[in-house]
Amino acid sequence: MPVISRLALPFKLLATGFDPSLLLNDGSFNKVRNMALSYLKANWSEAIEMGLPSIDRQHKQLFDLAASFRGEGDQIRVMKSLAMLSAYANTHLEEEEAMLQGIAYPKLAEHKLHHLRFRHMLRELLDDSRRMTLDQIADRIEALINGWFYQHILTVDAEYAPSVKANMNVLPIVDERPMLVEYRKV
Repeated sequence: MPVISRLALPFKLLATGFDPSLLLNDGSFNKVRNMALSYLKANWSEAIEMGLPSIDRQHKQLFDLAASFRGEGDQIRVMKSLAMLSAYANTHLEEEEAMLQGIAYPKLAEHKLHHLRFRHMLRELLDDSRRMTLDQIADRIEALINGWFYQHILTVDAEYAPSVKANMNVLPIVDERPMLVEYRKV
């Protein structure tokens, strides 16, 4: 799958009818999930790095976890991997929100709302996974990470990067090790 450049992305999203302001004004999480499934999908690329090493590493690790769902496997392995992906994603979102709170990011409430929507899509996937085939689970994970999450990094996360970089002196020193939630491809 080709990597979508940052400049081409807004035009391609507009062509697909994507409008970030439509997200969840009516409380319907199915609407968000259906939107996630319709996103253009792209693989991890250095082009989406924000210049914040710990966040970039966490983002890449989520893409690596999502890629681990393709290939041979059994239901137990996939369910364990899905639980690890969920735990890792939630830990990442919590750390990102704490970082934004640490710099008094003015759009923190809005950013948390995006994360809440992502958590609901992830929780819905966990609930639905019991009734899905392994390929269906992999497709939904790809839509969620390589679709919705990829777009989130390029649009919503990219907005905060300049504020974080300008306020690095007020942030605590970040532990450069991987996050507490360890994973391995099984």
